[in-house]
Amino acid sequence: MKKQWLTTDYPEILFEDNEVGRMKKEVWDATDEQVDAMLEEYGIPSDPELGKPNTYIQTTPRAKAIEKRKKNDVVLIPVGCTENHGLHQNTGLDTFMVTQICEGVRRYTAKQGREVNLALPPLNYGGHPHHHLGMPGTVMVPEEVVKEMMIAVMLGLWDDGYRKMVIVNNHGHLWMLVSAIQEFMKRYQVPAIVQVIDWHRAVREFFYVTDRDDSLETNFVHAAEAETSVSAPFSRNGRHELRPGYPGTGFFARRTLRSIRRSLPAAPPLVRGRRAHCHRALCHSRRSRGFADEVRPLQGEAADPGDSEIYNHDKRPYPRRFPGRAGSRGGEGDPPDDEGD
Repeated sequence: MKKQWLTTDYPEILFEDNEVGRMKKEVWDATDEQVDAMLEEYGIPSDPELGKPNTYIQTTPRAKAIEKRKKNDVVLIPVGCTENHGLHQNTGLDTFMVTQICEGVRRYTAKQGREVNLALPPLNYGGHPHHHLGMPGTVMVPEEVVKEMMIAVMLGLWDDGYRKMVIVNNHGHLWMLVSAIQEFMKRYQVPAIVQVIDWHRAVREFFYVTDRDDSLETNFVHAAEAETSVSAPFSRNGRHELRPGYPGTGFFARRTLRSIRRSLPAAPPLVRGRRAHCHRALCHSRRSRGFADEVRPLQGEAADPGDSEIYNHDKRPYPRRFPGRAGSRGGEGDPPDDEGD
């Protein structure tokens, strides 16, 4: 019987024996030099191309856009949001990351003579799960607005001749996008292939914690170690300078921890250390689901006000509850102002 799985030294990490799985296994086994060469093929890192002519459908003259579409009618639709990602990042991180990932795919396919099409992001302000309520810096759009916007965009792209649409998601509102696709297909019943993918789920194996030298030390948590590192080549023009002149490396391959270790030694805005920041991000994620009531210092680390309390802009601890919000559950320092997920 044909082998169905490609194994690694870690039982929990394996890849399907198909074209995609073999590609991921190749990346898993690659050296740093080989990873650099792979990124070079996609032109990563590069400056954002949101305003660059002939990159997105909306920045390309109609005649040229039609010519490109006749060669390749696949369109990537990047979706992000406006969301708090900590003091060290901008609130547009999800959008900047996903657009620049798609831009890398466009550059790669252009070299092969079959350039994929890019649509400008339909949602600069996305939908959110309930535990994001009240988080400063996060803008929450109602679910029906998200769905109808996506449906309208899909219909417009279909009418323009794009029959294969891939929504590339980089935010926690996947269920809204899935629902939008279902409603689009039921409402209009047109011949089209429409899919949505959470890019980080597609490469989830690379975020597992292992005993390798270049492994992450914490699981993937919003705005913490993994996401900060993986965003380095994509948001370096809009995040706090982690170290003067450091452009970041990262991406989804094995280098994430190495890149963040290089960038953090001189980074007070990351709230006194990578581990402390990750710990607080994790605790807030749990607290917002009702599992913890306070942020505690890490064992073995020096006591520090920044490790035990979270402050607002005026450096005062947050009250236990949101003023005027009946029934809100709050612990000491809840909610954190600029360090949430």
